[in-house]
Amino acid sequence: MKARHREGDGYGDEPSNPSTRDYAVKSLQQAGAAPVTEAGDAAGRTISRSVTATQAVNR
Repeated sequence: MKARHREGDGYGDEPSNPSTRDYAVKSLQQAGAAPVTEAGDAAGRTISRSVTATQAVNR
């Protein structure tokens, strides 16, 4: 069961105003960014690689 929070306090799964996410996605696309999921995946892979490299150095 999910905890319930007040609308607009930043803890919901989705923004209380659904157009907020659409606006953010549209802004990123206009700025020439990749779709949000691809950008997030790429960032995650980059972070994973840098963490792995750091661990290798520290061994």
